Amino acid sequence: MKILLGTIVCCFAQLGLAQCPAGNLSIASQTDADAYAASYSNCDTLPGDLVISGFGITDLSGFTNLDVISGNLDWSNTYPGPFDFTGFNSLDHIGGDLLVQNCQRLQSLSGLDELDRVSGDVFIASCDSIRNASGLGQLSVVGGDLQFFALTDFTPNGINQLDSVYGDCLLIQTDQSSVATAPNDLDYVGGRFYFGANNATNMTGGNSLARVKHFTLNSGGPALQHISGFSSLVQVDSNMTITGNDALTNLSGFNALDSIGGTLTIGNNEALSSITGFNSLSYVHLFLIWYNDVLSDISAFDHLINVPDHMQINNNPVLSVCNVQAVCDHLIANLSSGIYLNATGCESVPVVLAQCLPTGLPSTDDAISTIVAHPNPATENITLQLDHVTGTPSIALWNAMGQAVYAEQMPGSRGIRMDIGHLSPGVYSFVIKVAEQRHVVRFVKE
Repeated sequence: MKILLGTIVCCFAQLGLAQCPAGNLSIASQTDADAYAASYSNCDTLPGDLVISGFGITDLSGFTNLDVISGNLDWSNTYPGPFDFTGFNSLDHIGGDLLVQNCQRLQSLSGLDELDRVSGDVFIASCDSIRNASGLGQLSVVGGDLQFFALTDFTPNGINQLDSVYGDCLLIQTDQSSVATAPNDLDYVGGRFYFGANNATNMTGGNSLARVKHFTLNSGGPALQHISGFSSLVQVDSNMTITGNDALTNLSGFNALDSIGGTLTIGNNEALSSITGFNSLSYVHLFLIWYNDVLSDISAFDHLINVPDHMQINNNPVLSVCNVQAVCDHLIANLSSGIYLNATGCESVPVVLAQCLPTGLPSTDDAISTIVAHPNPATENITLQLDHVTGTPSIALWNAMGQAVYAEQMPGSRGIRMDIGHLSPGVYSFVIKVAEQRHVVRFVKE
């Protein structure tokens, strides 16, 4: 009797467990949806893909208890309904991709309100009745790409909790709004970040975005004139590309940006007249400014920026002032450069370099006693001591002909030791700049 009673209890316990279909599941008709509801209405975890595609599907309430789809949720080519995601109100995790495409009557993403994480891609495309991303308000992490594509009269508003996209994040706004607003909680994009708008004149938002792999503003929209967002962007791991924006008039933002690990390209922006942002930029691996028809101001780069690779400034026909500090430091250090087909004053490397160099050797009147070079005379090494100098100095070394042979920013310490064994014998001058002051120390190389 005890054995029989135990068997009965066990059977009732198993009947109480949520039963789920094995493998992938396909819903191609309302008959399929009803069959699932009859057999698996308590299922909380699907072990494979869920594919919803077909004609006449109207009721998906059988999925009410579903928490997890381990594979993909592929929703495509449904007609005329369903009109939203009602029935999936408990779904919080998709282990694969969320693919929604070619559903012309699908009106919104409502019903996915508990979805917190998609481990793969989120791809929403060719659904003409979807106007915004409402319904994805709890989505915080996308493990792959996030892309809204080929959506008419669409704005990506509604992804209010989105924090991280580990692949590409491609957002294109197609409605008639004059302002395009990037998600303000988005902090990290592990791939390419592209935000474009067909009709907006101003681009804002994105003010939590701190790090991306690629930042692309390529043909951001034919009307786009100003960029005022992205105030927290600190690091671009690879390339930053701002090209093909026909109406963009100025670049005055990106003032928190510290480093660009690849190439900074600003080019083919027909109306761009000034670049005055980038106040904190300290490192760019490769630097390109080209084919900007009315660009006349690159004062954004009039501070110390390390550009160890090539620097190119060309085909900016009204740009006449190129002797900003980042350019001068690069030319004085004799690093790879190309400057041509700009206005007079910025037509070649020699012309710009001549503007960067002082006329002749600095006067001894500039010398001060608080900066010491020793030993003096020197043969192999010399130490420059700046014990009483405050601020962050830059240093250049000039020969007797008034030619710069070395330039760099001083390290955090108050001294620098330099190998001078390769220099020819003669008189040399250290020129140290701190803020607006210039100090000179001369020494003899024996």
